[in-house]
Amino acid sequence: YRTTNGGITWDSIVVGNGLDDIDFTTSTKGFAIGSGKMYKTTDEGLNWQVVLQPPYSLTAAFFFNETIGYAVGDYGYTVKTEDGGQTWVPKQTGNTLMYEDVWFTSPETGFAVGHSTFSGGGVVVKTSNGFDNWLVKSVAPTEIERVTFVSPMRGFAISYSNLLRTIDAGETWTTLQNYNGYTDIHFTNFNTGYVSHSYGHFYQTTDGGDTWIWKYVPTFIDLNGIWVTSSNTGWLVGDRGLLLKTGLVNIAAPHTNILISEIETLGILCTGDANGQINLTTCGGEFPLSYTLNGGTPQATGTFTGLTTGNYVVKIKDVYGSEVNSDTIILADPPPLFITANVSSNIITIT
Repeated sequence: YRTTNGGITWDSIVVGNGLDDIDFTTSTKGFAIGSGKMYKTTDEGLNWQVVLQPPYSLTAAFFFNETIGYAVGDYGYTVKTEDGGQTWVPKQTGNTLMYEDVWFTSPETGFAVGHSTFSGGGVVVKTSNGFDNWLVKSVAPTEIERVTFVSPMRGFAISYSNLLRTIDAGETWTTLQNYNGYTDIHFTNFNTGYVSHSYGHFYQTTDGGDTWIWKYVPTFIDLNGIWVTSSNTGWLVGDRGLLLKTGLVNIAAPHTNILISEIETLGILCTGDANGQINLTTCGGEFPLSYTLNGGTPQATGTFTGLTTGNYVVKIKDVYGSEVNSDTIILADPPPLFITANVSSNIITIT
């Protein structure tokens, strides 16, 4: 989809069978990756043409400036342009890694992330001579899918379920938050960044990644890539050829109250046991939600297990601080079991 009036109306634009990444070098010229191919637009995203279809599938592209750009793909495949995308030259990396993303902090120094062809473990590699030779800088137990740097030393990366930050050029990574569904990340300056997510929303930070605010997008299609061209304008790409352009700061969900739609309890099996369970189903509020039982430690789901006899209250809180408390939930011991024995004509009857 494309908008020219700040998101008031949207026009549908189908680009291939699905897009995974996007990068604009000017306000009118951009490149997108999807189905292993590279697409190019020169009219602000109105029309797109295939400009590169290599022997191995491409997964991501990055332009350091209007003329110098890079793209990576499967089995260590990489290409570079020095003429604004008119021609692309294959480069040898000396490995068969499955690259997922690429980022350059200078024309010579860059990072690529992905996973091993054999083990599936995540990897960060670095080049210091303009895409020709790569050295492994860091490994991780799971695939790393996207990477971005705001300085030569400070960068961010995501896997499907982890948002990571480094302050030592990728040598070590710290987990900032864990939610399933991260797909892409992009920073506009040292403090302001965005993370696209499945289920039609994204996150924004304005303090260098310390805190993240959930933002709404008018679609339920999974979002796969994000790129911000100015403080007010950004692009999102997704499944089924989805393409969104609007002022990101103006996309916000109307806040809805948290409602508890269902409370299910599983009672204590035997007196004194600790096997009771409470399951809460909610709707409304701004994700992610947190659930707290009787003032305890917040958790990400409404299921509480291992409970003993007692009275319980669950507090649900959303990302904006709105909260609601459940009614008192009572878990009681089962009724006592009475046994009566009767003896008649040498026959014992137990009831």
